[in-house]
Amino acid sequence: MSPARTALNGVARLCFLLILGLFAVSAYALSEDCTQDGGQATCTTPISTPGPWKHHLCDDAGAYFIRYAMWCTAMGGTWMGSNAPVWCVGADPTLEESELYPYAETFERLIHNVQSCSFNGQDNGWLSQGQVINSWNCWSGGPVYQNGIEVSNLREMLFTGQSYNTSTQSCNTGIWTERVMALRTRQIQTGCPDGYTLRSSRFTGQLECYSMETCPEGDLSPYDPDPIPRPLDIVNLTDRAKDAISCLAICSGQSHTALLSSAYRPVAYQDHLREVWSKWNDKLKNNTNPACAALKAKVKKEFDDHKLDASTLKPSRTSCHSITGQQPIGSCFDVNSSFIETVDLCSTRCDVYRPWPYLPKPRKSDPIHVLPY
Repeated sequence: MSPARTALNGVARLCFLLILGLFAVSAYALSEDCTQDGGQATCTTPISTPGPWKHHLCDDAGAYFIRYAMWCTAMGGTWMGSNAPVWCVGADPTLEESELYPYAETFERLIHNVQSCSFNGQDNGWLSQGQVINSWNCWSGGPVYQNGIEVSNLREMLFTGQSYNTSTQSCNTGIWTERVMALRTRQIQTGCPDGYTLRSSRFTGQLECYSMETCPEGDLSPYDPDPIPRPLDIVNLTDRAKDAISCLAICSGQSHTALLSSAYRPVAYQDHLREVWSKWNDKLKNNTNPACAALKAKVKKEFDDHKLDASTLKPSRTSCHSITGQQPIGSCFDVNSSFIETVDLCSTRCDVYRPWPYLPKPRKSDPIHVLPY
């Protein structure tokens, strides 16, 4: 068999395996899985609030009562003895991070009777992601994360020195080496937005919020193409509307494109604007259903892109922007908001008026809309 034929068969087998793998993933998905995993559930990241750190210290040596006693003393307590109901009284009940190394150093000085002998300590700090340490007597491992938030970590403090010999009243010649480990842990308080339920992902094991609800509001009707901003169409206006625009342009000293925001609109485009306005103001503006979040963002973007907030009046079903007939034509136009006062100043000269001037909410107004007399 030729090399080329072998290579081709290898590619074919690879493609077949990839297709088979994709099919298996799709077939394995359940309806309650997240949409990104092939299911039908809407999923979002949990709201996670980390609690305070709790700290612990441990000398990496055998568990002897003398060592418990020295920890008690190092942390400001009084050792009552191993037969007492409470071994240690008065020790620091909580450990702050700033106290970890000082307590560890004090413990090592006491347990090894350092006094005036040589002594060195080294704090290696908390482990970074990917680092691990191992211990027979304390803790092993590395940083632990829950939904991207660290919930546990280890820290290693190394000590070396000489012990004081009370019999000879001198420092022993031998050097001892020991380490103290610190552990910090905290709980993550995790919740979900209203309408979502907390669970562990069966794919990643991480916590996620899911909802099987679907938004009861339907999507916008397809309108394609939808150029934003829409090209200004003055050609398909009545002669009277064209004359009014020319007069306003001369009176204001502005070009048509600077003065106007909209002129003739095809009926389908007018219907689209009406649908966007209604969908936002009547259905989604005050909708807090999490299942509608994506649709709400989409419609709000359309609403803003078409600058529909310039008016509190719903686009009309039968508009003078879109008069139908043998020849589609428009008899009115809109100006940019910054030229409303200009229209009023030039209204007598150019024989135009604004039928719905600005009125404070909640009254209906369409201050940018202009009609020739």
